[in-house]
Amino acid sequence: LSRYSKLQLRYLGHRVELGSKQNGPDYYSLLNPYLKTNYKENYFSDRLNLFQNKLLLFYKKSIITEGIYVEQETSIKTKKSLFNISLYPGVGLPTFNFGFLSDNRSNGIKNLHYIDVIVSDTVLTDTLDRRIDILSKQLSISMTNRFQLWVNQVLSVNLLFLDQEDLVAKSQTQSTGYFPLDAASESYGISVKSVYNRHWESTIYFNSSRYEYGQKEFDDFQEQVLNNYQLKLINHPHKYFKKLMYSIHYLTGRGTHYRTQYNFNIGIISEPFDRVKLNVFVDYRIKYLDPEMEGDNDLFFRAKLEYDIK
Repeated sequence: LSRYSKLQLRYLGHRVELGSKQNGPDYYSLLNPYLKTNYKENYFSDRLNLFQNKLLLFYKKSIITEGIYVEQETSIKTKKSLFNISLYPGVGLPTFNFGFLSDNRSNGIKNLHYIDVIVSDTVLTDTLDRRIDILSKQLSISMTNRFQLWVNQVLSVNLLFLDQEDLVAKSQTQSTGYFPLDAASESYGISVKSVYNRHWESTIYFNSSRYEYGQKEFDDFQEQVLNNYQLKLINHPHKYFKKLMYSIHYLTGRGTHYRTQYNFNIGIISEPFDRVKLNVFVDYRIKYLDPEMEGDNDLFFRAKLEYDIK
């Protein structure tokens, strides 16, 4: 069974929603086979538009349960809060978006489970740790500005910060060999899109991100820094081809894992005949998984043909 109910109230500029949705463990959708099942969510949200839709405020609080039937398995509950601010000051001014997300995922188990194991007629006591208690906080900031500098330009800046804390690792009772699931990441991205005329445009993109997983005093601690550089050219020809795309992508990864990669991409979007569309994309990748040794290169080819029968 899949069910969904929603109550919506609108007053004084507010749009309040009270909702509940649930997908049973045996529910299957032909239209969406990857739909999450054995899952339910109850939520409350409020959307407020101010200053003639120039300032948008959104808040949502939800409780998500994974594992509907408690008698069959231990359910996991996630308490999630989302707050978002969007600012659209007007034509010629940059737009801003601020989002904050906090969630606590827990299965409610507070103690270790002790089991007896018989080895060569000797009874040994071992522990089974099934506790899950993770607190995550995420902050995202984005800005987009359209301006004229020789040609039409679109500047986009994106910042993302994530902090995940494993509360089980802070408890006084620990199982042997327990590895904390703490994580932290930060990402900075900037892109500039330039539109030269009806036929040509380009995009320059740079992103730098860093993440940590675990705690530094543990052997399995991982730390990685990734840098992405991309140059993309788009051409809009007069006939046959609607769009030609050329791009070069350079990636570096340093830290726990070494990685250097070069991507060369070509894409064609065409309409050779009436109601017939052809899309072709080629991606060639050169990889280095070691500073002095080149890895296996990859070639991806994808083609899609569409025909409108109307």
